[in-house]
Amino acid sequence: MEERIIHFFTGSGGTYGSPRITLDLWAEGWQVSVNTVAEIMAELGLQGEARLKIATWITGFYNPRRRHSAAGGLPPEEFERTITEARKKSDQRCKAA
Repeated sequence: MEERIIHFFTGSGGTYGSPRITLDLWAEGWQVSVNTVAEIMAELGLQGEARLKIATWITGFYNPRRRHSAAGGLPPEEFERTITEARKKSDQRCKAA
């Protein structure tokens, strides 16, 4: 089965994950679960490139200092810090009451 998993993975250009490869195996008559395919893929060091490409795109594209109009013109990190502080103050008021 490992040969078939490698075949489907390389045939997809490294983009298929365990759910899609499981479907391909089922089409060939294999009786196997998605989790088993995922375990075998992990042992073989196979991971769908889509996940890697998305993570790379986000880290390359995302600018944590860029201002956002939806956040009142604040950069995301500063907006999140403001929200976290406001929540802490609110929690403290609720506990004091």
